[in-house]
Amino acid sequence: GVSLLRPGALLTVQVAGENYPLLFLHTKSGMEPRGLGLRDDMLIRALDFAKVLDRGTPPGKRANYIFLGDFNIMGMEYRYVRESDLPAAKELLKLERGARSRKMRVLDKDAEFTWWGGGSIDASSLDFVVARDHLTFKRFGESEVSVRGWPSLPPGDERLAWVRRYSDHALLYFEVQRV
Repeated sequence: GVSLLRPGALLTVQVAGENYPLLFLHTKSGMEPRGLGLRDDMLIRALDFAKVLDRGTPPGKRANYIFLGDFNIMGMEYRYVRESDLPAAKELLKLERGARSRKMRVLDKDAEFTWWGGGSIDASSLDFVVARDHLTFKRFGESEVSVRGWPSLPPGDERLAWVRRYSDHALLYFEVQRV
């Protein structure tokens, strides 16, 4: 179906006999209803995938599941009926509540913005990490995810050069602690 427009890549890291499945996603961009709908469907599937992974764990255990990437959380602008717009903050709130209902959580980042195209469009918070709530992570100050790359550079030529050379997305760095 169309919801598989951008399939995720699944990688499982094994440490001391424990599996840590990591699902990398790049969900649909766009502030129109189709973009939001596809993005929402993809994120629900990523959340529900935890149940699939749990079937492969010993009784009483849950999968050490993490999914991350460019979620493109940008809200929706509903043409001609602007009072029905959905701000990005509400789209993120839906993800947070959906994660919580599946014993998962959206990890805190030490910088709000993770995307900047290098031009006049404002930087955005598009990239996230979602993990099972029994996992613990190294802290970077008050946060579990260190945002690196262009956000750590001063505004100006150096930041723009980083975006042009590497990516318009920042790096999301985190360290899961062994279970």
